[in-house]
Amino acid sequence: MKNKKNVNICYCLLKRFKAILLDQWYNLSDPELESNLVLREYFMLFYDFDYHDIPDHSTLSRARNWLNSSHVMPK
Repeated sequence: MKNKKNVNICYCLLKRFKAILLDQWYNLSDPELESNLVLREYFMLFYDFDYHDIPDHSTLSRARNWLNSSHVMPK
């Protein structure tokens, strides 16, 4: 039986990773990314968030810093 908590954590990390990819591809700041996640429909389709699950810019920054520190993504 799968642990539901682990599945939710992985899904949350995947969504944040997708948001950071959009940030890198479009060269956006964290506040710009946060607003574009709400305004651009194709952003929402790509990262599969709903309006109640959009991370704020500080959450996106922490996720990016974690990826950089773990050498998953280059700066």
